[in-house]
Amino acid sequence: MNRAALTLTSVTKRFGSGPCSTLALDRVTLDVVKGEFVSLIGPSGCGKTTILRIVGGLTDQTLGEVTIFGESPHQLQIRHEIGVAFQRSALEPSRTALKNVELTLEVTEPRNRDRSKAQELLVAFGLEDALHKYPHELSGGMQQRVNIAAALVHNPSVLLLDEPFGALDLLTRDMMAEWLGSVLLATPKTALFVTHSDESVFAYGQGSSRSAL
Repeated sequence: MNRAALTLTSVTKRFGSGPCSTLALDRVTLDVVKGEFVSLIGPSGCGKTTILRIVGGLTDQTLGEVTIFGESPHQLQIRHEIGVAFQRSALEPSRTALKNVELTLEVTEPRNRDRSKAQELLVAFGLEDALHKYPHELSGGMQQRVNIAAALVHNPSVLLLDEPFGALDLLTRDMMAEWLGSVLLATPKTALFVTHSDESVFAYGQGSSRSAL
């Protein structure tokens, strides 16, 4: 019996058409078990982010099949069961840290007026003193904590991380990697983590790290 929560079967992606098209992915196959943390490691331009965008329902594959718990990424996206954090934080500069995380709940749970989960998560992330600060008042590491909180606050089934610490200095990146590892140990997710270096992978200390590309 296939225990995979996330399955890519012979996934191919071409950008453009005809002789000028670019082959980004060529028959990629991957199985991820529920609750597993899998790292996609490889140099820039090898297709890691393209895989993440296909799994997140942000772009479609040219050929092949992608299923998450037996459904398409678009079906999970509609139900807000996918959380995504990119290298550059997607925080609204006019909203405080708390309001940025609450924005996810406004989109995913519009009928639920209880926004307490946002504050609880930020406090758990060590940002109690930064709740009412704006992004420009936060360090890079603090911004990414808020960014990841926004990706997690609605408790998605799948978490996608596209080099979320790539823009940080080495010391902060290592600290953030250890921090995220502890977060995911406390609240396991089926997760894909994209990185160009295998050094940061070992800080997570859970699940499986695979050089898939």
